[in-house]
Amino acid sequence: MREGQSKNTANSKGGWNSSQSKVSRTQNKADCSQFWHPLSQYFPIAIMAKAKQQFPQKRTDAGLVRRGGKAPRSASDDVKKKPMKKRWRPGTVALRDIKKYQRGGDLLIPKRPFQRLVRKIAEDLSSKIDIRFQSMALEAIQEAAEAFIVGLFEDANLCAIHGSRVTIMQKDMQLARRIRGERF
Repeated sequence: MREGQSKNTANSKGGWNSSQSKVSRTQNKADCSQFWHPLSQYFPIAIMAKAKQQFPQKRTDAGLVRRGGKAPRSASDDVKKKPMKKRWRPGTVALRDIKKYQRGGDLLIPKRPFQRLVRKIAEDLSSKIDIRFQSMALEAIQEAAEAFIVGLFEDANLCAIHGSRVTIMQKDMQLARRIRGERF
């Protein structure tokens, strides 16, 4: 027997009696606070965590080859990645653009390409005469052309909706022009 331990403290089964069990449990907890387990009152050996299994490393000409585990950090991992650009739901950006263009009163087609197109058509129609345009006349032609195109698209959109679709097709444009009386 140990010093300071009487015969009646140890029972026949080798365990502790009730007066000593509380003290021994708290001492066990204090001694092995990191690894304390409810069964440690019966087995005073500290329960240790299982060590991670190491895989053998293979040597090559380039050095050690890693097997398993995480890949080593590279210099590119240290650089913070840009956050992903926000992805809008389908149709949200289209509605925003429609509102933007309806709010603004400016022309939608760029001026210089439209002027070149008008001058080219005028040159093809009258090859004998050199035609000049005032800037206000070109703006009026462009305004009328854009109003015509927007109206045609509105009618074609109605034709597509009538056909239980949301996509404008060539047949919608042809039907809109036919109903208007522009094409027979």
